[in-house]
Amino acid sequence: MVSTQQGSSAPAYGIRSNSGFSILGDSISTLAGATPPGWRTHYEGEVHVDGVTEPAHTWWGQVIDHFGGHLVANAAFSGSVVEGFGFPAGDSPERAAALAGADGELPDVVLVFMGINDYGWGGGRNQVMGESLSASARPEGLPGPREVAMAVGPEALDRFGRAYASMLSRVRALAPQADIWCLTLSPATSPSPGESCYKYSIRGIELAAYNRAIKHAAASAGAHIADIAAFGVAYDAVDACHPSALGMRQIADMVIAQMEGLPADRALISSLADAPAARRICFERDCAGCPLGDADPRRWTIACAGPRG
Repeated sequence: MVSTQQGSSAPAYGIRSNSGFSILGDSISTLAGATPPGWRTHYEGEVHVDGVTEPAHTWWGQVIDHFGGHLVANAAFSGSVVEGFGFPAGDSPERAAALAGADGELPDVVLVFMGINDYGWGGGRNQVMGESLSASARPEGLPGPREVAMAVGPEALDRFGRAYASMLSRVRALAPQADIWCLTLSPATSPSPGESCYKYSIRGIELAAYNRAIKHAAASAGAHIADIAAFGVAYDAVDACHPSALGMRQIADMVIAQMEGLPADRALISSLADAPAARRICFERDCAGCPLGDADPRRWTIACAGPRG
């Protein structure tokens, strides 16, 4: 079984004991006190999640502990997209620079877990026009109509792929020798009976397409993939997105398995024993106009009551 105990006996790619790790992520990877001052945090910032109150409880903290490493910097920003118009978007110079430690230490390993907000919003422009607190511009600062598209076309996925590749290039420029591990996006559960249906195509581009874009960008940058979606499970979450304490352990265990070169087999991981299979039950092209989901395009939710009609 995969364990999150410190000191892996045979880590893939030669991760050394006491390696320095940095995190590039969104709300799922935030924790109050771990991210730079003034950056938006979700855990113990916007909300309290039972059992997730210190680094050892987070997915990234458990990965670091497993490999006997130490945290260099956590450059996660709640609500941030990859593709935007400057900070706090992942593809901004400030986000890459924040991966270095306060004393200038560069990471040996960078864990990248981003893209779910790009998927939910359908792109940086939508996030700006939706006036998200994490938007990288103001609506009046962009040309064109001030509206949020409920459905977006393939060009949105192209922009995401280019921005993800650019983000990795910035990481590589900062820490040329670092091993970069990019996590894929995975479905999650919700404790609410009104959120039994995970949305696999919120604005017309499927979650799997974002994962293909992540894999392509990672391959082009010489980065590794921690394909947590390949396990085929929905990790435990408090709202179908943000992991609970169990969900943090599940994500960590899947990442560790991938970093150690193990197959994406849930049977190898004890924390996944009771995890439900990631099963799609709605096959609509997008969620526009669906009475069972959030009808306001100026925000997004990732689960609903079930397929329409």
